Amino acid sequence: MTVAQPTTITDRLCSVAARAVNEDPIGSGGTLTRVLAVEIPVPWGGRLDNADPAGDWLGQSNAIRNAYLARLRAEHGRLPESGYANMYGIAPDDEWTVPGHRRVFVALAPQGELASGYDLTEYLLPTDDDVVSLVRAFFEAPTDLETFERFRSAMPSHRELFVCTHGQVDICCARFGVHLYQQARAAYPAVRAWRITHLGGHRYAPTAWEFPSGYKWAYLDADEGNALVHHLDSPHALRGNMRGWSAVSAPAQLVDREGFVLHGWDWLAYRRRTQILETDEAARRWRVQLDFEGPAGISGTYLATVAIARDITLLGCAVESDDEIGTVPEYVLERFRLVTD
Repeated sequence: MTVAQPTTITDRLCSVAARAVNEDPIGSGGTLTRVLAVEIPVPWGGRLDNADPAGDWLGQSNAIRNAYLARLRAEHGRLPESGYANMYGIAPDDEWTVPGHRRVFVALAPQGELASGYDLTEYLLPTDDDVVSLVRAFFEAPTDLETFERFRSAMPSHRELFVCTHGQVDICCARFGVHLYQQARAAYPAVRAWRITHLGGHRYAPTAWEFPSGYKWAYLDADEGNALVHHLDSPHALRGNMRGWSAVSAPAQLVDREGFVLHGWDWLAYRRRTQILETDEAARRWRVQLDFEGPAGISGTYLATVAIARDITLLGCAVESDDEIGTVPEYVLERFRLVTD
């Protein structure tokens, strides 16, 4: 496809360019079975990339993560598109951070059963050795996470909104994400907002990831951010802001979004399960089934066909060169129907 060449620095920002071609972000939510978010003091700088098995707690933790990802690449030739774990950093908060402790969130996706979101646990760990031990269990032996039960936080559970403000990775996340974070932080206790390291998909900035729902969001300006934080307006108004439920595959994220639009905010409490029934790699098309159970005995099954509508050409972000740096697929829902209720 032909992409109009940007004329100003602002036009060159990847988030601005994505909106200019009306890119639908659905299907870009990624698919992670396990998510780890650890409090890491700012400024983050290069410390986030430092991996040293004999270093400080962060260096050791990064080395454990990198070894895990290297094993996956060796097994699959590259990182799989779905079904793996990853670690992120969140900035401490003056109100919520507990002196002498490091907060860690662990989110576990449902595996084959009906579920409404991730199983989210918050830990407060008193020593750096405890953090390293939990990181090791998370990546190498998830069943061992049970041994950290004594560190579970006694704080009341919240909706946690992780907003990407990591400008060192991409300028869009700083330019647009900081405003969203400030807006969401001021909305407490509707949600508890955190600054998080890069989530991927900075062309959708400002972008955020909410737990325990596990939904990633895009293009969240003031109005859309307010609607998300307070569950205002019809979900249809946020259709173009949803990147997807990161507990399921990219094609299944489109079917799940349709359920969200049809059932409203209550959909977040529905228990759902998805499966890919058929894959046509040549046509880049999938048949998807989504089963759901809601309150008062409501249940049903949706069948859908999902395809790739076009490939979006990516340009560098706020740089002088007009060189293309790759393409990303944009998904479309071709067929969708309720088969049982």
